[in-house]
Amino acid sequence: AFYAGLEQLDVEAFDYIGKVDADLEFPAEYFERVMREMEADPKLGNMSGKVYLRLDDGRLVPERMGDENAIGAAKFYRKACFEQIGGFVQHVGWDGIDGHMCRLMGWIARSEDREDLRIIHRRLMGSSQNSVWEGRKRWGRLKYYMGSAPWYMSAIFAYRLAERPYVVGSVAILLGYLEELARQGPRYEYP
Repeated sequence: AFYAGLEQLDVEAFDYIGKVDADLEFPAEYFERVMREMEADPKLGNMSGKVYLRLDDGRLVPERMGDENAIGAAKFYRKACFEQIGGFVQHVGWDGIDGHMCRLMGWIARSEDREDLRIIHRRLMGSSQNSVWEGRKRWGRLKYYMGSAPWYMSAIFAYRLAERPYVVGSVAILLGYLEELARQGPRYEYP
């Protein structure tokens, strides 16, 4: 869908390219703030705020993500960076690979946890339209495709134990990875 939409535009007329999920709430002037950050740092190629999940009781809980990449649900690129990294890999895991490619090409990719950039996600990250179990297994498969090593997956398993759904989510991630490892699925070939 993203590329079908992109083909309808004269990309040369724009300095930035964004891709956002439909299940997000953005603060007012979010994109203006991101553009100002990018204008202030010419090496900043990809940026986002951080994502929070609103619990049933109204509390906001951060989705745990590193600062070294923009979040997959709300990618915003400097057009030159997007073109240099070759756009999106059309495979699950694209939203991690793009951050690696940014860094390989000398760009900065980051996300910041600031109230004026706080994004509300209307469903649990790593879930899917089918179930959280299937979404987390997909997450494990994408980690395999991205080239993650078994020792790294062990660390992810331990790190994600403390997240909802507790234990089950980590087991599903590891299972998805191990299934791909067993079948020797394809892996992304970095340049």
